[in-house]
Amino acid sequence: MGRRTKLGLQLAVVATIGLVVLLLGWRLVGIDRGRHIPSDIAQGKRPATPDFVLPRLDQEGMLQLSSLRGTTVILNFWASWCAPCRDEASVLQAAWKRYEAENVVVLGINTEDLSGDARDFIERFGLTYPNVRDVDGRTPIDFGLSAVPETYVVNAQGRLVHHVLGPVEEDDVAAGLELAAHSSSASPKAAGP
Repeated sequence: MGRRTKLGLQLAVVATIGLVVLLLGWRLVGIDRGRHIPSDIAQGKRPATPDFVLPRLDQEGMLQLSSLRGTTVILNFWASWCAPCRDEASVLQAAWKRYEAENVVVLGINTEDLSGDARDFIERFGLTYPNVRDVDGRTPIDFGLSAVPETYVVNAQGRLVHHVLGPVEEDDVAAGLELAAHSSSASPKAAGP
């Protein structure tokens, strides 16, 4: 093998290794993107809600979260294979029916799932509130998701005011809506710089 060929192969190997390291670093930085959100909420801060545009599962089209500004939003991350998600489905449906007339939207975000399984879940549990599907895994990262189910409450100004890790219960919904109503009338306490 000639010197030039050997040098060319060595440069190609070094460039490939460099690219792999760069991609891994980029992925690790991306995973950390929303990690602070649950702890900020626990500290009483009201971080801005990461916006998204996701395909709807309940009908045709896309839904952009920021289009719901001015309403209180109960965001619930779920998956069809998740047993606790099945347990909380009736609580979320009841909240939707109870608070829909009070400018509250329940919004399901299906993640780590097949769209057919997600649609079957929606039909099986008679869910009539809007549901979207995270297709690339980015939305859970943006919210600092630990597992499913996980629920956030967003006030009318688009600030995250409440977080529930695990299945949501009626008391969690009531507490989140109370915080949203109180924080909407007060000046927002933003999280960090």
